[in-house]
Amino acid sequence: MASIHQGKPLISAETLMHDCDAIISATLDFLEGEKQKGYKNIHVESLEEKLLAQKIFFGFCKTTYKERRAGSRNSNEDNILKKLNPVKTNFKKVQDELEALLQADKEGALEDAKEKTEVAFAELAGSVERLKAIFLSP
Repeated sequence: MASIHQGKPLISAETLMHDCDAIISATLDFLEGEKQKGYKNIHVESLEEKLLAQKIFFGFCKTTYKERRAGSRNSNEDNILKKLNPVKTNFKKVQDELEALLQADKEGALEDAKEKTEVAFAELAGSVERLKAIFLSP
């Protein structure tokens, strides 16, 4: 059975993209739930907009990946997987930091939480941009 999977990555790009989508959706649902409770924080609203922007860029990456696969153009699976792993990690980090930000706000430790959340978003934006660059390359 090991020979069947020889040379194949243990996780596919499709699986990683699905995981990223699930994290994005869960994070946006969480933020929406907080807003429904009457929670109001300009910083969190700004971060929600950033997350939506990253979701759009990520959607572009997914669409381009599927088009390349359908057109049998070499999608360089290994390179894509290398870039997708940090994207998934950074989406998760953003989710964790946003949740921590909301809790910190209630505990009065907002500045540190804001800084960590901004760092998480900067890393996410960078990782999505690198992924996008792969798809834009010939």
